[in-house]
Amino acid sequence: RIMDEERLWIAEYNRNEQGEITMLDGENGLPIPHTSGMIEICRENNFDTYGEVLTLNKIERTIGDVLSKDTDTGSMDVVLFAGKGFSQDFDDAIRNDARSEGFSTPLGDKMIQDDGLGLAYGKYFRKYRTIDGHTITVKHLPFLDNGTMAETAKKNGMIHPRTGLPITSHQAFAIDMSKYNGENNVRKIRMQNQIYKIGILKGLTDIPASWGSVPNNSIATDVDMSKYEVKNSYGLQVNNATKMFQLKCSL
Repeated sequence: RIMDEERLWIAEYNRNEQGEITMLDGENGLPIPHTSGMIEICRENNFDTYGEVLTLNKIERTIGDVLSKDTDTGSMDVVLFAGKGFSQDFDDAIRNDARSEGFSTPLGDKMIQDDGLGLAYGKYFRKYRTIDGHTITVKHLPFLDNGTMAETAKKNGMIHPRTGLPITSHQAFAIDMSKYNGENNVRKIRMQNQIYKIGILKGLTDIPASWGSVPNNSIATDVDMSKYEVKNSYGLQVNNATKMFQLKCSL
């Protein structure tokens, strides 16, 4: 399940300029198509970076530049799916701006509270409203912190110097989950007649009851083994990626 979720994010479109698919099944020689994952979709449409410190100005300019490409002039709710590192950067950006505007005392009043058992410290910014009326909300995407990309970053020493988190954690993706003409903008798609298939390769080894019934004298191989095979196909379809983007830390 973890790999299935990650594949929807990290898959890369695999047709070449001639429309050919060079990735082939090793057993039957048929092409294996890949749709773009969400990371590639966001990156190919709008991509920006920031340094070790994220500023509120950077957030505003990135959001503004992307949304200004659309003819819709109304306010929008923009959701940023982000790693823990970006969530911290987002909080720091707003805090630093608030302090520079002289809001230290009211900020402190919100941070320190009495929960009845003693003082409790800690509240964090997860929303910001722009001057244009857009609302930006940060939501945590755990696989950026501890998925396969994050583990690879750790092994290669790609660690953020301030937080100690893998550099993959310091990025965010804006995804337009709107409906256009009554249809969801982001949809999960599957190959025709290949949605979810299960098969049993029956050998001389007895199979467990949980696999389902297969005639005892029916075999597909004389090897002393049996296999339970699952074939699953899926990908992403995005109709309008104009308002989608990737914003990541680059050191």
